[in-house]
Amino acid sequence: MIPAALLFAACHTVFDGDLGLIGCEDDGAYGPPACPAGNTCVAGSCSAVGAPIGASCSVDQDCGDGFCFDPGDIGQTGSKRCSQPCCTSTDCGDPRFGQICLPPPDGAGSLCWPASSAGRGALGLGRDGDPCTDDGACRSGLCLGGACVDVCCTDANCFDGEICRVALIDELAPQEAWTCGLSGAVATGYGCDGSEDCPTSKCLVVEGEVMACAEPCCSSDACGQIDVMGTIRPLACTWVAGDLRSCGRLLPPTATAGVGAPCVFPDECRSGQCLDGYCTDLCCNDASCGDPSVFSCLPRPLGDSWVLRCVRK
Repeated sequence: MIPAALLFAACHTVFDGDLGLIGCEDDGAYGPPACPAGNTCVAGSCSAVGAPIGASCSVDQDCGDGFCFDPGDIGQTGSKRCSQPCCTSTDCGDPRFGQICLPPPDGAGSLCWPASSAGRGALGLGRDGDPCTDDGACRSGLCLGGACVDVCCTDANCFDGEICRVALIDELAPQEAWTCGLSGAVATGYGCDGSEDCPTSKCLVVEGEVMACAEPCCSSDACGQIDVMGTIRPLACTWVAGDLRSCGRLLPPTATAGVGAPCVFPDECRSGQCLDGYCTDLCCNDASCGDPSVFSCLPRPLGDSWVLRCVRK
């Protein structure tokens, strides 16, 4: 009979991977029983690629994707966990980890967030617009009117025939949020006299008597420009109407410098934002900020609020 101590040592040796790669079957599973602690099942082998979205963490290096997020940084409660900016709940990893895409209050942007803390239960695979009979069929954990409902960054996140528009849906978010739905008007373009004129169902005062339809944005480059009394002026991606990120701030024609360009004054930048001597911008994810080896899209304080902003690494 093999002594129990030797059996334990043998199991320990194999489990730690000292004899090579450890095979696994449950792709995406993190930690025991599928893999050793701190390992994830990737393509049939356990790998130390970092913790998945939603796992506890201490520093950014603990997380495989995203960053180590402290909810206290944006005025929320909870322990540190791996998170990342998101556009839809499918950005937040395997549904088994229980993370959804949510725009927390008092800020501009959406982050991967525990479904349980938003009052949602088990998560399914249904994307926005997919038919459903209960919340558990949807990746967002939210089924309304027989269809899955989720947040969005652009029209590309939405079901055929829908656009990314402004809505107040209590079950989805505690404030107005960008969510997929039918256009609120036939007209297109920026000009408006009221929200009924806008496909996105939101008309903004951008400066003085200049009004424009809210448009979702992931960078100021997406916002274009408008004619104001014969002068072509760029619109910047900014935080508007409380917690929305939208094209909604008029800048002078001189505002042309992109993310990372040196600056002294905000109006030198295409975004109207100069941070620590370089131009920054609002963002949806790292890709919104240009070179991901140089900039990350992270939640940062802004007065009593916060925004997702391009930050130099």
